[in-house]
Amino acid sequence: MEKSRETQELEANFKKMDAFLAEVAEFPEFLVRDMAEIVGVATGVKQVAMDMFLPTELIKADLEEFRRLLHALGIRVVFERRALGGNDPMNFGEYYYLAKTHDEALIAQTLFHRLWNGDRLTDWEIANLLGYPQTAIEYFLKRNPENDTEVDKARMERNRFYVHSPEHEDEEFKSYEAKIYETIRLFCPETWKAICAEKGKRLE
Repeated sequence: MEKSRETQELEANFKKMDAFLAEVAEFPEFLVRDMAEIVGVATGVKQVAMDMFLPTELIKADLEEFRRLLHALGIRVVFERRALGGNDPMNFGEYYYLAKTHDEALIAQTLFHRLWNGDRLTDWEIANLLGYPQTAIEYFLKRNPENDTEVDKARMERNRFYVHSPEHEDEEFKSYEAKIYETIRLFCPETWKAICAEKGKRLE
């Protein structure tokens, strides 16, 4: 069956972003994280996303080209350079906030600022905007890491992106990761290669 023009354009735009990030990302796990955030927003799994480029990545990253590639996927971006601590002027990150609209990206930036300034009341709101399943959010907010069992640690080790609940791991995976992975598998060959190469992580 012949692909529609819209599908062809979407595939081409994802592949361009995949190639861009594969060139820029310092480590394969960074590529997976970066592409998953973008795919999540582009496909509606996430309302917003936040990520960053390291100084070493910025040497290769053309931010205006990155903005253009995001726009082609229907995503708007707000950039912000933030110090990562210490007195080294090179110890910074180029943070970026993603959403379908510029206003939503600004809202994400504001909420993350509040979180980083110690406002824990934003946890629930941010987690919802990031698209995490409700059961996972509830579990995360009441969890005490000091009480994690070996079973809990194994569950966190095999999953990416967020802490899954013990009772609803499969449903959470299907509602979040599975949707993102399917798009990556179809349209982002470099990222899919990095995902498959990381041993011990859940793919289905």
